[in-house]
Amino acid sequence: MSEETANESTVEERVAAQQQLPPTSSSAWRSARKEGFVVELPSGNKARVRRTLDLFDLVRTGRVPNKLIKVVQQMMGDKNMKEISLAPEDLDGETLQEMTKFIDICCTRVMIDPRCMFPPADEAEPELWDPPEGAISIYDLNEEDKLYLFHLAQGGVADVEKFRVEQKAALATLSNVEEVQPEAEQPAVAG
Repeated sequence: MSEETANESTVEERVAAQQQLPPTSSSAWRSARKEGFVVELPSGNKARVRRTLDLFDLVRTGRVPNKLIKVVQQMMGDKNMKEISLAPEDLDGETLQEMTKFIDICCTRVMIDPRCMFPPADEAEPELWDPPEGAISIYDLNEEDKLYLFHLAQGGVADVEKFRVEQKAALATLSNVEEVQPEAEQPAVAG
């Protein structure tokens, strides 16, 4: 039997085995979107979030600013895109402003509990707005929490959690290092 024939039979066996599996129930499909999971944000607060953000939905509903379409295409996995820098120093003022708005939109879409909301458009002082019971304002999230949620929304938990574990390990290593500077010499006392 040739290698090609062996590979074909393996594929056929896998397809046949998959035909025996029951389909995933509709409630199981919805649970990942509706129930989410709890994460601890960098601030120490905990939130129930969706696994990932539906970028297609944001594009379809017009929530992605035109200046960010290329960024979102890259996030959606277009491997032919050239590398786009999102470093603040590499963005013009308008693009940076649009990016921060987009991050805020992503946060409101990914958070389940507490629900994260924008203040009403006619709110005179949006940063002082009190949302309804069970919700927080987008202004209640600090920048670090927003970026954490944004990264989580792009690729799920694994990359973000790996980053957090590595960060904690690095900080723990630093806290175990003995004082680096030598003790200050005491001035000689004339006697």
